[in-house]
Amino acid sequence: MYKVLHIDNSNFIRKIFQKLITENGASYTGVSTYEAAWDELRNNDYSMIVTATEISDGKAVGFIEEINKSEFESVPIIVLTSADSLAIKEKLFGLGIVNYILKKNLKSETIREYFYAVTHSDPLQTRLQEMSIAIIDPTGNTNRIIRRICKLNQISNTKFFYSAQEFLDEKENFSIILYDTTTITNNLGSLQIIKNTYKSSALVAITEIDHYTTLPNLLKEGADDFIVKPFNMNMFVNRLKAVIKLMNLK
Repeated sequence: MYKVLHIDNSNFIRKIFQKLITENGASYTGVSTYEAAWDELRNNDYSMIVTATEISDGKAVGFIEEINKSEFESVPIIVLTSADSLAIKEKLFGLGIVNYILKKNLKSETIREYFYAVTHSDPLQTRLQEMSIAIIDPTGNTNRIIRRICKLNQISNTKFFYSAQEFLDEKENFSIILYDTTTITNNLGSLQIIKNTYKSSALVAITEIDHYTTLPNLLKEGADDFIVKPFNMNMFVNRLKAVIKLMNLK
């Protein structure tokens, strides 16, 4: 059973979220402070953490930074908040959260669809779980969020690298190669080398530059598809399913 740890100052919000979570077959624990959350994490095995952006004894940014340095770094984190701020959203996705949900959009259907996605497998999801996937990320931030998304979706045949050269030195074949090109100045050349070396693998470029000149260049230089950051869990998984469909056509 999925066990959800929810951190929010408001008892009213915790009660609403508890109802939504338990209706979808998951176990719920709600706390009002990060101190209590740490106690829960040390004494229980949680599948997911849901937190507001600000709690009485701290902020989500600081809490997640500490989680990322702890033994609980692989636990997927969702932010449930009233703060509709692009800057905060980008900062939190950079720290590895898997979703950012506004409280005003919190509905039973939203939670039901989310839990259905992580507890039910369609044929594409099953195939994705069977495939070998390499993730190349020089920053480490993308690796963190992908680890958490893969854990939620039972995708375990993954291997993480921190440079294109480290990946190439491995000389191992993968069905899908994800390459975060965000901070790489010569990313197009690296894409070409990887694609020329692993012609049968699907190569997906990850970028934060959503521009009409950049994205076609990624495809021109070898990428089969691209994912633009920040991305949430559903966006990421559905994009990989689309890649599988593309592979079926080849």
